[in-house]
Amino acid sequence: MVNTNPSGVPNNLDDIKVQITEILDEIYAVEKKTSPWRPNPALVRGFQKAKYGQLATITTAPLADYDKALGYVAGAVGLEWKPYELRYDRGRSFVLDAVDMMQEEGVLEATAVMAGNAREYIVPEQDKLAMAAAFAQIPTDNKVSEALTAGNVIQNIGDLLDKLRGITGIEEGYSVFISSKTRSILRNSTEVTKTKSVDGYSGKLDLTANTFDGQTIIYVPAERMMTAYDVIPGGGVNPGASAKQMQVVITAPNTVQNIVAHSINDIFGPGLPDGKSELVDGVRINTRIFYDTIVPANKAPGTGAIVTP
Repeated sequence: MVNTNPSGVPNNLDDIKVQITEILDEIYAVEKKTSPWRPNPALVRGFQKAKYGQLATITTAPLADYDKALGYVAGAVGLEWKPYELRYDRGRSFVLDAVDMMQEEGVLEATAVMAGNAREYIVPEQDKLAMAAAFAQIPTDNKVSEALTAGNVIQNIGDLLDKLRGITGIEEGYSVFISSKTRSILRNSTEVTKTKSVDGYSGKLDLTANTFDGQTIIYVPAERMMTAYDVIPGGGVNPGASAKQMQVVITAPNTVQNIVAHSINDIFGPGLPDGKSELVDGVRINTRIFYDTIVPANKAPGTGAIVTP
């Protein structure tokens, strides 16, 4: 049985924490545009203990002739762990008034606040910094400076995709990130043949499609696809002074990796955890995320971008 204390603050804070965690996990999975950049957990270690961690690089050997007398040619397998340092340790503390928390034992108020904060600030920030981190590691030869137009947009995206396929030898599994501005250009593309079907003449390219040449398209708000951002210590991120607009980013599978070493959402009653709540009648929620985006050097050739000149 759950009781509410005299101040109106529910004593089921653990239940509220579970609800917050569940709804935030769903938001991150659905609304975070860079969610495809997931690392292989088996090839990541150490980040949970400190800001330094390691990613594994596996090397093998090519095939050799089989000899009927001597058998197989021996081949070495290399497993190298390379150290990396995460850069972003970000957080925020919220105080929810006890009267507001009285409704539904505080669940609705707490989850609404944290869900709104995730959608408005956390997810956009993580996408922005992930995109900028990925761009910084893209080889110069894979960065295309081109003003995309209705007459060349599809050709340019296709050319970059074909180039990455040629470099990596991988045909499938690419993620094609397209900015909202480029999506508008695609809508008016003159490279697409518009046809009349039994349902009538559509007259426009169907942008509900989620693939480009069989590869997954992720449409991203343009403000999340700048080449560099300044991280504001007091909160938020802004485009860097020399930042340019990324129109398209393409990544081969298992190239870019979002690493989250530490993520918490703690909730405390009045007077906890540090005395700062003692002067207010309410509940404190602390959220903290320690993260970064990494592109191992041997994977970088599988990434490319088209940038506004």
